[in-house]
Amino acid sequence: MSHGPLCRASAALAFAGALVLTAGTWLRPSGTGPYDLTAAFGTYARADRAIWVVTHLSQLVGVVAMAIAVILLTGLISARNSALRRTVTALATTTMAVAAVLQAIDGVALKAMVDRWSSAAGGRRSAAFEAAAAVRQIEIGLGSAVACFAAATIVTFGLAVLHASAAVPSRITVGAATVGVGAANAAAGTAIALAGYSSMAILLTTVAVFATIVWAMLLGTWALRMESGPMLHAERGSSARRRVADVSTG
Repeated sequence: MSHGPLCRASAALAFAGALVLTAGTWLRPSGTGPYDLTAAFGTYARADRAIWVVTHLSQLVGVVAMAIAVILLTGLISARNSALRRTVTALATTTMAVAAVLQAIDGVALKAMVDRWSSAAGGRRSAAFEAAAAVRQIEIGLGSAVACFAAATIVTFGLAVLHASAAVPSRITVGAATVGVGAANAAAGTAIALAGYSSMAILLTTVAVFATIVWAMLLGTWALRMESGPMLHAERGSSARRRVADVSTG
């Protein structure tokens, strides 16, 4: 079977994921550090709800596209290692599921709660603030989980790249870069779990997101290289030899 369509699909997903995640992150209303709850909630309350939801859905779509690209590429480079394929698929699927829950909390529930706080008066305002803060703590837990599951997925995929066939182009470079990006996500997830949205956690998260976007672009370029590289040519050659052998024995 030709690897061409699989390579092109993986590249398209990786590029699209990087671009959509960038757009969602850039368009997300901000301006204050999330560790300052009062200021942050004020910014969130002033944001248009439709824009808020769209930006968070865009972030989710970006993560899902990149995760599917990883699953497809793992099947391509580890065709004979079913255990590794299943592991990467399970981790990537879990990452997508937790990311969906995170965006439901951050993109829908938190916005609803800060809007209630913004419009509340008197004693109800303090209670509404505490309710919104509780939702933020759930978001923090999910944010840490997403980063850690993403780290596990990326590192496992990186190890698969490093142990792929020598015919896979740039496997050492891509594999090492992949493991490094996974480590950046692990650092961000750990920082969020330990200190919430502290200034250090936000810095590490920003670095991890930027590194992941750049890595996804690298992944897309790498997938296109595999389409026309020696790996695909070797596959086509072996397929041609099999057809000749079948004709000869027939």
